[in-house]
Amino acid sequence: MGWVYLAHDDKGVRRAVKEMKLGGSTSQAELADALRLFRSEAEFLAKLRHPGLPLLVDVFDLNGKPYMVMEFITGDTLEDVLVKNPGFLTENRVMAWAEQLCEILSYLHEQKPNPIIHRDLKPSNIKLTANGVVRLLDFGIARSYKPGKIRDTISIGTARYCPIEQYGTAQTDGRSDIYALGATLYELLIKQAPPESTSRLTKNIPLPSIKTRNPQVSARAEGIILKALGLRPEDRWQSAKEMRTAIRSAFPFLI
Repeated sequence: MGWVYLAHDDKGVRRAVKEMKLGGSTSQAELADALRLFRSEAEFLAKLRHPGLPLLVDVFDLNGKPYMVMEFITGDTLEDVLVKNPGFLTENRVMAWAEQLCEILSYLHEQKPNPIIHRDLKPSNIKLTANGVVRLLDFGIARSYKPGKIRDTISIGTARYCPIEQYGTAQTDGRSDIYALGATLYELLIKQAPPESTSRLTKNIPLPSIKTRNPQVSARAEGIILKALGLRPEDRWQSAKEMRTAIRSAFPFLI
């Protein structure tokens, strides 16, 4: 959907500048949708204030292209961490990140008047700072939950992290982000993303055991993650706050 540049402002402060991708073979309808999503991302970030989210600095147009200037966040993405680590990440480390991510999602999902659903939570969209704090990035396909709406206007996301309802069968809500968080934690512990939710549903493809792939994972961690990966929204944790409480109860020494 665009490019992100590392830049410096007139005070020498490093910034991330996001430029919307225009042109190519994109149809007018697709371009209109992309522009709407880009503007929507800026609107979301402008009103959000949380240490786990990037700060929006400015928005402007230049030569017909829209731009966002954001806080530049140093550190590796969790995808980078996975690639750089030759073995499995420790359960305690992963569940500590999970607890932080649940707190960030709780903040988003409790926004008034409408909850904000990220819809693209995955390892490459989460940065880990030098002091061990996780930051959730890229609100390019985030949306507001609208009571009474049957389904999302645009079905979009990253396949192995998308719950079944994100393929257009229903409206996404906070439980959709919980599924993506479960898929992310699953991958972080066994270095393999889960099968697509559509394949699990239509082809009855089972969800491989986490403990079989990584015996060092405890039953309590696996149970929390598998519940987040429930195919039906009602089978998952019903809120990020509920999932966070379960993590804090199972891993009190991490807090």
